[in-house]
Amino acid sequence: MSELLLEVVKFVVQGLVLGGAGLLVTTIYSKKQQQLAEDEFNHKLLMRFNDWYDELNNNLHEIKTLENGKQEISLEYLKKQKPDLYSTLHDYLNLCAEEKLWNRKGRIDPIIWNSWVAGMNYWYKELQALKELWGQEKKTTNKDSYYLKKSDDLFPETKRTDS
Repeated sequence: MSELLLEVVKFVVQGLVLGGAGLLVTTIYSKKQQQLAEDEFNHKLLMRFNDWYDELNNNLHEIKTLENGKQEISLEYLKKQKPDLYSTLHDYLNLCAEEKLWNRKGRIDPIIWNSWVAGMNYWYKELQALKELWGQEKKTTNKDSYYLKKSDDLFPETKRTDS
């Protein structure tokens, strides 16, 4: 009888060891798959934002050139005379808002986010028309369309969070 009990205990222990090993392997594999999926998502997100910025970059530089060449380039002037450049400013606000949203969700690496914030603040400081447009947007309910919390601003000062 004790031999039978010993065999049963041995069988149960082997099952527990094999089951535990299987659970461990499955858990490790699952975590690796999740990390790969997150990395792929983050890569696609970064590519999308970088491509979007590349589409806007030349027009942002053109606005800067116009502003540097004339005393005052108003938002109204861009709206009437250069609608493509006016549209670029709206697109840029939307890009900044989406980047901020995904950063808040923890999807943007802090080093990348610091770089983006520096770029966002650069254009905000350089383009009077962008400041004017953002000033208008903040005064209306349009600010709500930028995914911001009440205390948020789209153009925060750069805060280093190096890892």
